Amino acid sequence: MKNPFSSNFCVSILTISLAAFFSSCSYVRQTAYDSTGELCRTRAFVQNDIPSYVRQRFGSQSQVRTAILPLSVSANFAGKTPETDFGVYLAKELQAEIFSQELLPLVEVALRPDWPGKQAEFFSGNYGALQFAREASYDFVLVGLVEKTSGPEKFVVSTKLIEVEAGITVWYGQTEVSSLRNDVQKSASFFGLEDRTPNYINIYDLAAEFVKCTVKKMAGVEDKSWFSW
Repeated sequence: MKNPFSSNFCVSILTISLAAFFSSCSYVRQTAYDSTGELCRTRAFVQNDIPSYVRQRFGSQSQVRTAILPLSVSANFAGKTPETDFGVYLAKELQAEIFSQELLPLVEVALRPDWPGKQAEFFSGNYGALQFAREASYDFVLVGLVEKTSGPEKFVVSTKLIEVEAGITVWYGQTEVSSLRNDVQKSASFFGLEDRTPNYINIYDLAAEFVKCTVKKMAGVEDKSWFSW
C-alpha cells in the first residue's frame, strides 16, 4: 500500500496551499484598490419631490429647462480654462447623473464666468445666478459651492435647485464625501499585501461619489448605507 504521507503527496499539498495563499493575497490586494473607496452622506435642508413640483408648476408635458452653473470652488481647484476647472467638471457630472435618473427633462451646463461675490451669494439670494437664468429663459438653475476640504481625502459640497421665476429653492442639500483608500492601503502595506504606502487620493473619485449621492437624494432615493444621515 502506498504511504499517503509520501514526499510526493506532501509536496502536492504544499503546492496547493501556497497557491491558495497567494491567490487570497492577490484578491485582498485588489480589493484594497477596487472595493474600498469613497463614502458619502447627504443632508437635505429643503426636499421637494422635484418631478411632482415640475408637473404642478409647469404641467405634465412641459419641457422645462435647467441651467447648471459651474460650482464655486477655491482658487487651487479653479482652472484657467473650462477644461481644467473643477467646478465645471462637477457641473458636467451632475448633468449626466440627472439625465440618468430622469430627474429633469432638459439640463444644460451654462459656462458663465464667475462674478464678484458669487460664493457669498450662495447663502444670500443667488441674485447673479437668478439674473443670468432669467435672461437666458431657464426655468430652473442649479448652483453649488465646495465649502471646505480636509486635505485630499474629504470635501463638503452644498447644492441648490432654484425655480427661476419665483426664486423658490426647490431642493437644498449638503454632501460630505470622504475616502478610506489611504487607510486601507496602508494597512495592506503593513501586512505585506501591498508593496507601497499610498499618499495620493484621486479627487475625481470623490467627485463621482458626491454626484451620485447628491442626485440620489434629489430624486428621493433613500441611502440605506450605515454612513447615511
